[in-house]
Amino acid sequence: MVITSEGRAATKRYMKLLSLFATNATFAIREALLDEHMKEMEKLKSEFIARVSHELRTPLTSLQGTLDLLSEGVGGQLDDRGRRLIEANQRNAMRLSNLMRDLIDFSKIEAGSIEFKKRKIALPSLLKEASREIKKAAEEKGLKFELLIADDVAEIIIDPERIKHALFHVMGNAVKFTDKGAVCIECKLFDKKNILIAVSDTGIGIPKDEREKIFEKFYQVDGSLSRKYGGSGLGLAIAKSIVEGHKGEIWIESTIGEGTRVTITLPLPIR
Repeated sequence: MVITSEGRAATKRYMKLLSLFATNATFAIREALLDEHMKEMEKLKSEFIARVSHELRTPLTSLQGTLDLLSEGVGGQLDDRGRRLIEANQRNAMRLSNLMRDLIDFSKIEAGSIEFKKRKIALPSLLKEASREIKKAAEEKGLKFELLIADDVAEIIIDPERIKHALFHVMGNAVKFTDKGAVCIECKLFDKKNILIAVSDTGIGIPKDEREKIFEKFYQVDGSLSRKYGGSGLGLAIAKSIVEGHKGEIWIESTIGEGTRVTITLPLPIR
């Protein structure tokens, strides 16, 4: 059989196409295997975080209970120095407890297994309870703290513990990143279908190009800020997941050097 020059050229083109197809297929298979491996690693990481967090939670709860008993004088009357030491350790134990809870919630969010136990509750009561510790922290920094609840705010169907946790992070950040001025929590009807909870501060503010990233897990605006103010970088990511799990929305408005306003909307019960 005689192969013409045209036939040889066609064969070369065919072989080039076949080689290109094989190369692309190889890359696609590698990408798929890498993606599958990354998913498996993420799953193992989440399971490890959840397991370690649960293991640490039990001794930490015991430690907190012991500190509470000591602060009540069970081990004997405390002098001022002893009382200050106990209070400092109680604060540190609470920080560890909150971190453990964040890690557990984070692992559940990553695994898609976070549950919401929704029920009808009085929103004003929940807001007062959620802001109690935050108000104390604000006043210790010399900040003015306001909680403004409109008269027409009544009942809502939510998971109260989850929403309190989300609010704790949002309000806690407002106090943490505000050195002077005020922190204000406002709650009112947003429209006929939604309630609005806004947390405003007069803090350092957030750059415009950072405002969407701020809800990403482990993200912090500036490494120097994390060293100064602390934090795991999980709080707002968890808050966003909780709010969205309630079919709500959360967004940020901010001006550098003037402050930040975080707004949350939650759906009202259908009447």
